[in-house]
This record gives sequence, C-alpha cells and structure tokens, in this order.
Amino acid sequence: MACRQLDIANYFNTDTSVRHNKSSFPGSAVDECELSGLTRIVHADRDEEAAKDDGVRQTTKVLLFDFDGTLADTRGLAFRILNELAEEFHFRSLLDAELQEVRNMTMQQLIRFLGISRWRIPMIARRGLVKFQECITEIEPIAEMPQILAELKSRGFHLGILTSNSEWSVTAFLNHHHIECFEFISTSSKLFGKSRDIRRLIKEHAWRKEEVIYIGDETRDIEATQAVPIRMAAVTWGYNSAPILASMDPDFIFHHPTQLLSLQLST
Repeated sequence: MACRQLDIANYFNTDTSVRHNKSSFPGSAVDECELSGLTRIVHADRDEEAAKDDGVRQTTKVLLFDFDGTLADTRGLAFRILNELAEEFHFRSLLDAELQEVRNMTMQQLIRFLGISRWRIPMIARRGLVKFQECITEIEPIAEMPQILAELKSRGFHLGILTSNSEWSVTAFLNHHHIECFEFISTSSKLFGKSRDIRRLIKEHAWRKEEVIYIGDETRDIEATQAVPIRMAAVTWGYNSAPILASMDPDFIFHHPTQLLSLQLST
C-alpha cells in the first residue's frame, strides 16, 4: 500500500488560524440543516426517541467521540491494512464480498472469523497503528462532520475524543483538516478497554455520568458505555451495521451525521 509519509514536525506546528465557517443552524431539534450548500433531511425518528430526547435536553453537557469510522472515514483503509497484516501474521484475509458480512459481527466474532490468536492481538494492533500513521494524510472526515462539530461546539457542548487509535494520528488528522473543536484527545491502550477509560475521564473532569454521551460506531463501544454506565449514541456510517448496533439497544441510533444536531445542551 503506497501512502505518503507525514512530516510530524509540520503537523504539530500547523497554523491553526484557519477557522470553520459555521453554518447557521436552528437552536432547536433539527428537521432541515443547511450544510456546505446542501440541504439534508434529518430522519430523527422522533416518536420513538421523544422520551430519550427530553433526557438529553435536561442533562447533556459532554459529547465524547470515537475516532475511526465515527469522525474519520477510515473503514476502507482499515480493511486494506487488515489484509496486509493477514499476510504478515498469517491469519485469514477478507474478500471484497465479505466486507458487508463482517460489519454484522462483533469484534470477538471477527477475531474468531479471521482465526487470530488472542495473544497476538496486541502485536497486530501495534503494527496496524504504524501502517495507519503512514497513510494519515489520505484520510477524509466523514461528510459534513467538521461543520457539525463546529456547530455543536458553538452551542456550548464540551467535545472530546476517546479512541483506541494513537494520539499522534488523531492530532495529525485534526490539524490536517483544520478541525479545532475538541478540548482533549484520550487514547485507550486496549482493544476492549474503553469502559475503564470512560470512568477515568469522568473522574478526572468531575462529570456526572448523566451529563455524558459517547458517540461511536462499534458494538464494543456500546458494551463499554453499558458497563460504566453512560448513554450511547450509535452511528451507522462506520464499522458495524445498523442491525447489529440496534440489537445491542443503544440509547440512540443516528443514520446520518446531521442527526447529531438533534442533541440539545442542558440549561
């Protein structure tokens, strides 16, 4: 895989004077949003979510985001890297015809499907992060996400990132795309360790659990939030499919990024 190497010095000294042109979004729950000159209809499923939405308006102050698949469009790159690692570490590679099938698997099911020994996971993950860093400039944000993040920040939400990717990669990506909305980036060193890190962040920032919503795209994100517990907004544009995410009963399911604008800051 030929990817352009990133000059780390340039990215950590990027001129951050470039700001987003924030679109003028309505302050209430969104039916129609004008983003980048395009009108998107938000299917918020309000009848089903009305009671939960009331709770969001009353208490939410912190939006904690996953990175891969949620903010950054990394799914295609991740599958390419996975197949490269399959050759290197001698586990099963994925065929193009299987990519949709594996979106319906939990991480544990995928590991078994690929025939990966659990003791090799940390080694494979570290190697994957190195390959990911080599391609960081090729990764684009999820469509319309920078504008949506800027609007959420302008409404007064505290925005943070909790990811199993590296802080270097996330920082380089944000600088490359001039995304300046996040107050912190926190990394989880283990594939299934996010619940511990969520608890740590809650303690460090003196948040109440009911003030926090985690926004992610994988079944393991739902498992982590339910273990804490805090509320979870599952997004269907990332790694796992809508049916398997729904089967785990997250608090919210969003099918398009503009639905994030239905979240309301507490007063």
